[in-house]
Amino acid sequence: MGFEDFANPHSLQDIIEAIGATPINFSRQQDCCGFHAVYPAHDSVMQMTGSINKDAVDEGADCLVTPCPLCQMQLDMFQEEAKSTVPCKADMPILHLSQLLGLALGVTPQEMGMPRRHLTTTKALEKFLA
Repeated sequence: MGFEDFANPHSLQDIIEAIGATPINFSRQQDCCGFHAVYPAHDSVMQMTGSINKDAVDEGADCLVTPCPLCQMQLDMFQEEAKSTVPCKADMPILHLSQLLGLALGVTPQEMGMPRRHLTTTKALEKFLA
């Protein structure tokens, strides 16, 4: 549609910058999370999920933000299991874009139900909300 280059999209980074956060470019930021194949190709998908989360941690991200609800669910829900395939010491908070925007607008994590609706802790984000 000519909105942006599909091989090098920037709209998510533009939104992150517009709310005052700093986007981190990391090597797997455009990789598929594997949600659609988690049951028929479980081991491969755990490698995909684990690699995305680990690379984000290793390359300095405080959280992962995705506009896709399936990616948000996959990267959060299977993060702990994926660590057995791709070892990672840290927990990576996984946010849907709407949650990041809510936080930027002053909605608390509790009002959005984040502490109880995320399987991976989002507590690390509290330092940015003060």
